[in-house]
Amino acid sequence: YAFRHPLIRDVAYESQLAVDRAELHRRVARAIADDDTDSADRNAAEIADHLELAGDLVDAFDWHMRAGDWLATRDIEAARSSWRRARDVADSLAPEHENTVSMRMAARVPLVGTAWRVASPVAEAGYDELRKLAVESGDNTALAIAMFGQTAHLSMHYQFDAASRLGSELKALT
Repeated sequence: YAFRHPLIRDVAYESQLAVDRAELHRRVARAIADDDTDSADRNAAEIADHLELAGDLVDAFDWHMRAGDWLATRDIEAARSSWRRARDVADSLAPEHENTVSMRMAARVPLVGTAWRVASPVAEAGYDELRKLAVESGDNTALAIAMFGQTAHLSMHYQFDAASRLGSELKALT
């Protein structure tokens, strides 16, 4: 349905019961994913949005990550947006959820690894948080990827001493 005025759309949307609205989002996500499996990657961000609105956070996380991976070679800013959405979803999961830590790291690895490509400020790359998660969980692979991305990022910002120290630490890790 198309609405001519956003307020009418909002009233119609909000007048639905939350349970019914969630089920409709689930059905729309399923319909988009099942309609054309070849275009599922292209539509992954839209599917993720519907699953998130349905409250299916783990599935939404997977689709946000899939969208980011598909977009990575096409539009890095859009890919990073999908990975940020995945990070936010992972961060909203209960700490006792079995995969919370790995999901939190999985979303942060491509964000840190691609920060240099978009010339984001070093302080905003998210390296420290990813490093803490990787060290706490003992995931040296995620730690190495994070260190590599941060080394490139520091180099792009002409912070060669810090990049050199981190590169040495990375070499010792491997």
